Amino acid sequence: MIDFERVIKIAEGAGDIILDIYENQHDFGIEKKSDSSPLTIADKKSHEFIKSRLMEMTPDVPILSEEGKDIPYEIRKDWNLFWLVDPLDGTKEFIKRNGEFTVNIALIKDRSRYLELSMFRPRKLHTLLSKTKGLIKKQKIQ
Repeated sequence: MIDFERVIKIAEGAGDIILDIYENQHDFGIEKKSDSSPLTIADKKSHEFIKSRLMEMTPDVPILSEEGKDIPYEIRKDWNLFWLVDPLDGTKEFIKRNGEFTVNIALIKDRSRYLELSMFRPRKLHTLLSKTKGLIKKQKIQ
């Protein structure tokens, strides 16, 4: 059984890390990934935070993250249950400082979303959806 509130706390913690960097650092340590898209220290730190917390909560569930190591399709094609993570979706917008970025965490089960959490402009608005329960929570945070 997945603890929905714990998933929200994980996303909020990642959001706090991202916003601390966004609000307090001038140099985001921008690098280029192999596809030439940007990668910042916020991407990396958010990824590490989410990965470590999900591994504590569900140690037997693999994690596929945009910022994680490339896992060959031959290995992951048979995964029936896994976490799909984009620890900072909207890196270009983050770099532009326009506030249009999210933290996304989804649990994929039987090749469809079982649980999906999107936190817009981290800590401002989040939605938590469940395949079995529909919209569980949509909350605007002041």
